[in-house]
Amino acid sequence: MCAQISSEIGNFDKLPGFVAEAQEIGLDLRLPDVNESGSRFVPTADSKGIRYGLGGIKGVGEMAADAIVAEREANGPYTGFLDFCLRLAGTAAMNKRVLENLTRTGAFSTLEPNRAKLFNNIEFALKKAQQKAKDALSIQSNFFDIMAGGEEKVSDAELTDTPPFSPVEDLANEREMLGVFVSGHPLQSCRRVISEIATFRASQLANVEEVDALLKAQPVSRWRKKQNPHLKDEMGLKQLDVRMVGSLSSCSIKMPKPRPDGSLGQKWAILTLDDGSGTIDAFAFAKVWEKFNPVEKGDPSGLGAIEKSVDNLVMLCGEISHRINYEKDDKVEKKNPSLGDLNFTLKEAYPLSAILPQVSKGLKIKMKYEDDALGEKVSKIYDIAQKHKGALPVAIELHYADGTVVDIDLGPLSRVDCNMEFLAEIAKVVPQGDTTFSPCEKIYFAPPEEKRFSKSF
Repeated sequence: MCAQISSEIGNFDKLPGFVAEAQEIGLDLRLPDVNESGSRFVPTADSKGIRYGLGGIKGVGEMAADAIVAEREANGPYTGFLDFCLRLAGTAAMNKRVLENLTRTGAFSTLEPNRAKLFNNIEFALKKAQQKAKDALSIQSNFFDIMAGGEEKVSDAELTDTPPFSPVEDLANEREMLGVFVSGHPLQSCRRVISEIATFRASQLANVEEVDALLKAQPVSRWRKKQNPHLKDEMGLKQLDVRMVGSLSSCSIKMPKPRPDGSLGQKWAILTLDDGSGTIDAFAFAKVWEKFNPVEKGDPSGLGAIEKSVDNLVMLCGEISHRINYEKDDKVEKKNPSLGDLNFTLKEAYPLSAILPQVSKGLKIKMKYEDDALGEKVSKIYDIAQKHKGALPVAIELHYADGTVVDIDLGPLSRVDCNMEFLAEIAKVVPQGDTTFSPCEKIYFAPPEEKRFSKSF
């Protein structure tokens, strides 16, 4: 498996598929490590995983990776960040971009878990390495080094301490530099909000029989029947209205072909959603795309353009239905239709934090009165809410030993913007199982369009 992945090293398009195959046979992908990784992917010491190859990190390259491995094999493991930099002074590994990408991907995590601390000390480390390389050219310096007893001893205690990156930033760096999430998944702390707000999951689409059972219970769509008058299979005339929640992985805007008169048609888009169970493509055709991506015409809804929500939580509302296929010669008269794959056609799209106050009554956090850390936890929740101000109410559901339950609203000053960072911070204070969002049952939230009637006199 290592050889197979290494054959495509640097190919971020194919890497997720290889990682999935490895996981199916019980092998986990581990972060790159300057003391364990090879230039390419190698088995971990415990034979239970695959260590990410240094040469596969974006911007590091084979020459720098080979230099790191060669020095380690010749003179033993690196004992710290500065030790690494001084020992590799004058090599391809000692440049700012390589160091930035190694620190951002956690390649020094076994030496220093705070990636931001090393990242913010790169300039200092480079100056020491450059001085070391300069001194190596000086006969006098080498003579005094020998007389003093050898190489300069360094310690990472010289590094300036800084706050760490947030978990979301660490994962975003991994995806950018490694092509995949390795140490976790950005939706890990979003499982509760996704499971409660979404009515359909991406993984369900692969089970056609399950989806067809849901479709069978739906009424025939008059619009679909009118558009496909010759279709006999009623399954193709039905649709399942759903709302989906997850991270917007990508937004691919499609430019239409020119019309016969030379004018341009309207743009449309394919939105890829990752909800933690898998990914799904949502087709946003021209009218919907223009309405929910008001980049050029301002934003009268105040909810924000969906195009700007890539890598953030979104809620997509629309129809799951079978595609109806026609041969080229039958498209005009709609003859000889056949049932195709299941598709997700978008009707509405929102940044989750913007629409959540309309979907949910608010975030309720269950806590026990007898918990010795109750005061400390409530204080942390309040502080987190102050950092992420928004419109979603937050309340504490306080449980007493005698069964009494009291709801305590944290007040209008503690309304929150329910984004990934907020959810990640809350998950550190209370388990996700102790939170609930109490969603409504509505699927669509946009006000109905006004019908225009023409009156003839």
